[in-house]
Amino acid sequence: MLQSFRNNLKGTVATILVILIIIPFALFGVDSLFLNSGAGKGAAEVNGESISESDLRRAILMQKQRLQAQFGENAPAEFFSDERLRDPVLNGMIQRLVLAQEAKSEGMAIADETVDEIILSTPQFQQDGQFNAQMYSQLLRNLGYTPASYRRLLKRDLLVNQHTTGISRSGFVTETELQYAAALSQQTRDFYYLTIPLAGIEENIDISDEQVQQYYDEHKQRYKTPEQVSIEYLEVSSEKLAKDIDVGEEAIREQYEQDVASFEANIRRHAAHILIEKQEDGSEKEKLAQVQKKLKDGEDFAALARQYSDDPGSKDAGGDLGFTVSGTFPDAFETALNNLEVGDVSQPVETDAGFHLIKLLAVDGAEPPTFEEDKDRVARLLKRAEAEEAFVDILVRLEDLAYNADNLEEIGSELGLEAKTSDLFDRRGGAGIAANRQVVTAAFSEEVLEQGNTSDVLELSDNHVVVIRKKEHVPEKIKPLDEVKDEIIVQLKQDAGKEQIAAKGAELQKQIAEGKSVEELAKAEDFQWQESLDTRRADPKVNRQLLQHVFTLPKPSNQPEVSGLHLSSGDYVVVSLTEVKPGDFTALASEQQNSLRSRLGDQFGSNDFNAYESLLKDLADIEIH
Repeated sequence: MLQSFRNNLKGTVATILVILIIIPFALFGVDSLFLNSGAGKGAAEVNGESISESDLRRAILMQKQRLQAQFGENAPAEFFSDERLRDPVLNGMIQRLVLAQEAKSEGMAIADETVDEIILSTPQFQQDGQFNAQMYSQLLRNLGYTPASYRRLLKRDLLVNQHTTGISRSGFVTETELQYAAALSQQTRDFYYLTIPLAGIEENIDISDEQVQQYYDEHKQRYKTPEQVSIEYLEVSSEKLAKDIDVGEEAIREQYEQDVASFEANIRRHAAHILIEKQEDGSEKEKLAQVQKKLKDGEDFAALARQYSDDPGSKDAGGDLGFTVSGTFPDAFETALNNLEVGDVSQPVETDAGFHLIKLLAVDGAEPPTFEEDKDRVARLLKRAEAEEAFVDILVRLEDLAYNADNLEEIGSELGLEAKTSDLFDRRGGAGIAANRQVVTAAFSEEVLEQGNTSDVLELSDNHVVVIRKKEHVPEKIKPLDEVKDEIIVQLKQDAGKEQIAAKGAELQKQIAEGKSVEELAKAEDFQWQESLDTRRADPKVNRQLLQHVFTLPKPSNQPEVSGLHLSSGDYVVVSLTEVKPGDFTALASEQQNSLRSRLGDQFGSNDFNAYESLLKDLADIEIH
């Protein structure tokens, strides 16, 4: 269909379409096709300083990448939508800009040397442990930054972080507050409790058909089966294609010999250098001669690099440039390096940067592997290359054939693909291909589910795509009573049993309040009982649910504080709280005191900063476009 459209795009229609495309280019430039018409106005303005649409889009993209790395591809597609991310990302940018403006008004600043040091030490800009200028520039281009714009952004973020840290770490805590915090956090409680088990009670409870019917009528929504769908799909991946490709030994050997012939270009050389920059007065020659004389006298190359080199990216590492392949450095540098033996130092080599004294430290990969050693690798590469070529060919044809296709089996037969059918799955996903969130979203989309169309080609990864069609649709429905009757009986018996043991528990609580002990009541009723003395909030020996309940009870006065609760197991526990003892800060070990002081100081500092941040934003003149 797409090919037919292209073939018929002639005459007057073609002319009109071309004119419509040319007009935006002529009047507004290429950017008019891609940039929001309000980009010039900016996304927001804070105290007269603008946040551009391009900066906001870049921030949204980076946030999207962080979320995708955190939650993976199975998170709902709408979770990563620009519409969902725009407001929170923009609010974050506004907040940071407000903080940066306040920091500047207070006279705070970041030195250029600090920015340089951070850039040089950033792992993403390094190769083999050394700063790589080409990698740095490439990564910035990929993110849409220039070196200048990235430095400005980095400097502002450093300023904001410095400002934030200064305020957050100014929090402090008084001795009274420490004592109060310790009294709560180190508090202990004494209590007794007995357990009324649910097990055995349900066996003696009879449930009538009328009770089952009534419960079913009142709780039908609990027994609803979700809407389900099964799909027919065609799946293409270069990995699966590669498994079916057979590469002959003759082709493997031919490729191996080509690799050996070009092996020299893949040798990695470990170099170090001393850079002497050119000076207007020519004084670099004297400095260069001085360094050469020291080298001739046997002084250490790395030590001389630290002392004399003008390359800030390598001098602290003794001029070490790490391992590189051919083509990394300027031609004159490469030529001199390639002619060195390990341990040799070159004569001065002139480049645009200045004069280099180059030392070859090591050579890696000087001998090619044998055919037997390299056979499997070459075979994998050949299979992958052939599979990727086939993948691209199939993908192009699949996009054309699947457009409004009525039958995936015919397309699969033409492309040599097997049309498969999934099991039924709901909106939470299922097994196999239905575990992919992108597939689930497409399967329940209006186009596929309601209109019955074939989906667009779904790109699950760079080399894995799928197209789907609805195979079967099972609407949401309520299970019939016969199907859930046994389940309801179990539930009704459990509910009735809980009511019985709760009533028994209330009776026992009343007796304890009247003066009877937990121990004598437990023995009389043949229930298990326990005492828990000097119990802390996180005591691992006590049921967590019970412990949380005990620490919500008020401090007893003349009589124990009596209470009861159902545990998640269904059992009922009757509790008698007898004593509450506050913690003592002075009784803590010095390490615990310091930890509590530090934790409270951080908490107070964080609270102070949040209040300060909110105040700045309230006072700022903010206009969101």
